[in-house]
Amino acid sequence: MKGYAGQILHVDLTTGMVEKESLDLDRAELFIGAQGLDLRTAYSMIKPNIDPLSVDNVLFFSAGPLVGTQLGTRCSSLTKNPLTGAIAFGSGGMGFGPRLKWAGYDQIIITGRASEPVFLRISDKETEICSIGKLWGRDIYETTDKLWEKLGRLYSVIAIGKTGENLVPISIALIDRTSSIGKGGLPAVMGSKNLKAVAVRGSTPINLADPEKFKRILDKVFKKCEEGGVRTGIKLGKMWMAIKGTATVGYKNYEEIFPREMFKKLYGEEVYFKEIMGKRLGCVGCPYPCKDLVNIENGEGKCISTNVSSLVGRVYNLGIQAAGGASFKETIKLIDVANRLGVDTQTFAPTMMLAVELHEKGIITKKDTEGIELRADFKTALTLLEKVAAREGIGDILAEGSLGIIRKFGKEWEGHSFHIKGLEQQQDARVLDFNMKAFCQVTNPEGGSLEPGQIGGNWFPRFSKGFSVEDVKKFCERMDMPEKTKERTFAFPNGCYNIPLTTRLAEDFYVALTALGICEYRTEFLDWSTLAELLSSGTGIETTADRMKNAGERIWNLFKAINAREGFNRGDDRFPPRWLEPLKDAKGSELELGTCQGRPVCIETFSKMLDEYYEERGWSIQTSLPTKAKLEQLGLVDIAEDLQKRGLML
Repeated sequence: MKGYAGQILHVDLTTGMVEKESLDLDRAELFIGAQGLDLRTAYSMIKPNIDPLSVDNVLFFSAGPLVGTQLGTRCSSLTKNPLTGAIAFGSGGMGFGPRLKWAGYDQIIITGRASEPVFLRISDKETEICSIGKLWGRDIYETTDKLWEKLGRLYSVIAIGKTGENLVPISIALIDRTSSIGKGGLPAVMGSKNLKAVAVRGSTPINLADPEKFKRILDKVFKKCEEGGVRTGIKLGKMWMAIKGTATVGYKNYEEIFPREMFKKLYGEEVYFKEIMGKRLGCVGCPYPCKDLVNIENGEGKCISTNVSSLVGRVYNLGIQAAGGASFKETIKLIDVANRLGVDTQTFAPTMMLAVELHEKGIITKKDTEGIELRADFKTALTLLEKVAAREGIGDILAEGSLGIIRKFGKEWEGHSFHIKGLEQQQDARVLDFNMKAFCQVTNPEGGSLEPGQIGGNWFPRFSKGFSVEDVKKFCERMDMPEKTKERTFAFPNGCYNIPLTTRLAEDFYVALTALGICEYRTEFLDWSTLAELLSSGTGIETTADRMKNAGERIWNLFKAINAREGFNRGDDRFPPRWLEPLKDAKGSELELGTCQGRPVCIETFSKMLDEYYEERGWSIQTSLPTKAKLEQLGLVDIAEDLQKRGLML
């Protein structure tokens, strides 16, 4: 077997059964790997409408065919999420993906529920379900450190914290104490199965079909990275986006923009280098480490040492949105607590902002909060993080995200929330000029995730709120956009372009990349032909750019179909109502809203954008579901038949 490890590991926690299955290469050719294979298997294994926290849910961890090389560093996960009820995948870095491949597996499929808390240990061809003992109840850092102490540092560990044990939907797991994975409640699913952690070690390198050709292609990619400024950006890690870019962040439940001068004062380059930065961390084999190890004094003579996967995102979520502009050191303290407990900050911050607003309006009272004054400050944020993880008092409501607040305090407050399919938006569309990063949060079958839209922009050395038309034209060239589609894409005045048409390309490219296991931060230097050459030289399965494009489209259509089966339709492709309201700057002036398409910001524009997107995808404009013809064209005949039997297809 070349590129692929060649085996799938099945683990039944109820019976203790461990079985191996050979990878189906024909299926791998159709769905590439990782999320593609996970989705195809999940369609058969995860029955529609099950409770995500029931014994019937299934957990997938996987690594694509390029994982274990310098370019492939990502581990993937998939399950039915308790926060939204959607089938959703996650992706994380560090060492788990490569070590899973080196242990001989492309995919782990976990079913059942253990009778007592356990962890799963995988070492080369040996698999063992082990009692977790007294580590149940420990935080993520303690759990990981103790497992490393017991097993050795050659193991990579995915662990859950208190949130997972208490079945909190707004939870996240960490890989090797650093990289987050499983937004939407994967840790709660692990907790429901009494699975505290998965530890994997492998010692067999991946064999490539043509290693010399693969290296030549890899060298070209890395050369473009160097020329494009990736290494310069790495000096600041992901804080580059905020410190050197022009990105802005909304706070006060997205009613105002945080002042840029205040951001530079609190979190700027001087403070970052002088008080915060410890050293850069990276995934196994990556030459461009972008994660942070930070060390600060906790005020009691002790040092807090915290690993952070995306420092800029945590600063936005915890320092600005939750704490209202806390100091950098206070922000690091909040990050440390969230990491240890396993709270997803991207969901916690918007949920907390909604709660604070409703408290200010008198809807959430001190009786509801047990006397806590809800406000955006460090002390309140710290208190709520701990209460969410423990599911205590008001924290039990916030643990369910914005939908938890809406269910408790009234449907009429949904217009004040920024959830999409139950998952909070990652970035406000208004500060993005409604570009593809904004729009893809609406069309994403799992809810408000913007990762696919990032593929359409340049990460380094620029990071701005909107993508220039020049950048988008380069992107469309890399995506081999047909000439007629280009004419439609750029048939707008004043340097504007069609967001739905570019979003479709970004989504297909994103799932192809993640199925291969490639990190999204180098996508400016990749195209379909390069992906085809990498896959061919890595696996020996000869493919072309067109086949790669078809595979990406096939995976995304399957992603849509499996969630249509869960009941999601066009009505769930929600534009948060507050996207129609103007934002204010620090002086109280309203910012003029506009879209990258040059159209007015209104419901009619949003609806038209969805129509164009569905039409471009070959989906029903009425339901947003893939048509029978589209699914059959992509070789998903049995999926089309199943949806038709369920009455989901016009």
